[in-house]
Amino acid sequence: MKTIDPLTLFAMPDRPRRWAEVVLLAVIYFLTAQLGQLFALPPGNVTPVWIPSGIILAAVLIRGYYLWPGIFLGAFAGNAWAYFDVSSVQSSLTSLFAGTMNGAGDALCALVGACLIIRSTGTRYPLNRASNVIRFIAYGAMVGGGISAIFGVTALCAAGFVAWDAYWTLLITWWTGDGVGVVIITPLLLALHHATSRFSLRLEQLGFLLLLVLATAYVLGLPGAVLNVYPPMLYLIPVFLWSIFRMDERLTFITMLGVAATAVGATAMGYGRFSDSHIATELLELQLFISALALTVLVLHGLVQDRARARTDLQQAHDQLEDKVARRTAQLEEARESLETKVGEIERLNQRLDDRRLNLEVMIQKRTSELVKAKRLAEQAGQRLSEFLDRVAGEKRALAETILTSSGFLADKELDTDLARHVDLIDQSAKKLQSLVEEMIEASESRDASPSP
Repeated sequence: MKTIDPLTLFAMPDRPRRWAEVVLLAVIYFLTAQLGQLFALPPGNVTPVWIPSGIILAAVLIRGYYLWPGIFLGAFAGNAWAYFDVSSVQSSLTSLFAGTMNGAGDALCALVGACLIIRSTGTRYPLNRASNVIRFIAYGAMVGGGISAIFGVTALCAAGFVAWDAYWTLLITWWTGDGVGVVIITPLLLALHHATSRFSLRLEQLGFLLLLVLATAYVLGLPGAVLNVYPPMLYLIPVFLWSIFRMDERLTFITMLGVAATAVGATAMGYGRFSDSHIATELLELQLFISALALTVLVLHGLVQDRARARTDLQQAHDQLEDKVARRTAQLEEARESLETKVGEIERLNQRLDDRRLNLEVMIQKRTSELVKAKRLAEQAGQRLSEFLDRVAGEKRALAETILTSSGFLADKELDTDLARHVDLIDQSAKKLQSLVEEMIEASESRDASPSP
């Protein structure tokens, strides 16, 4: 999750719009403060639920820190109006002092609470996780409400509007009232601002509203209790669980505000379970009831959001895994097809090699047959040549012998010199011929004696 720097909340719109929002927030604060004063109880005119505390925290979370002058002006006007006394200058000054302290306390309450919430949760909508809901309650309701209560009660006691003996009682009541306003009002305003869909009532939601009205009336004891169940909030939890699990969060927070407003109004008019005891006791019981209801609903809402987010994350992980498996399967299928293609190519290549091998064997056999035939022909030709040479050699030998015999015969005769010289040449030529014939005979015999390849 992306972390939001609280300093970015100082980014402000243009000046006219900024001052218009400041004035509007001051007016809203003043009007809701007057509404809250209708339920104020002495001493100190402290109310069980302080509506402006939830509005100002939501405004700062939604719009930014620049709204602090509107918070101060609204708180100053609302509190000064409640305590203002024109009977004397001192009374007027003490009223202004109390209003100033209350304004400063409420401004710090909203600014510090919003800053701590954003720093700890990293978001302007701290209702999306159970852990963020706990931080929202701790910083927005407890820390922020404590700051406002300390400033406000201290100012009232210092101004003399409340005795110091009632300081701690008034502090706890003020603190609880501010905290209840935060946990009741702020979630509703944040949910309305961050909503992404249109709100509509269906049959199931109408059934929920009807059941909630009946359960609220029974829990508050408006028609008269039949069973004395403690705590009475146990009747409301199953009804709100229905809303939390099945319906829009805006309906859940609206109905939670409706239950709180019904409880406050009924108690103020003297009806219900919380109107039978002392005023201080009924205030405490009413605040505890609203606080317990709001905290339970908010924490359960955060848990449901965590569950929904976990389911969404699991579904996304499942989809991503399926996508990866599909991609991997496609890759394997592609690799298989490529392998089959290569195997086919190798088989075709082997077939070609086999064909060429067969052709080569046929060619070799053909060439071998031709060589054998050529060898046979060569042997036959050699045999004939040998026979021819033998015959020629025999004839030449006979001829040489005849010539030598004739030349020998002539040599025994008395011949003239020229004729003797020619006879001598004939005799030499006959001897050379005889020598050549002998060599031919030896060559023929050597060839016949050599082994055939």
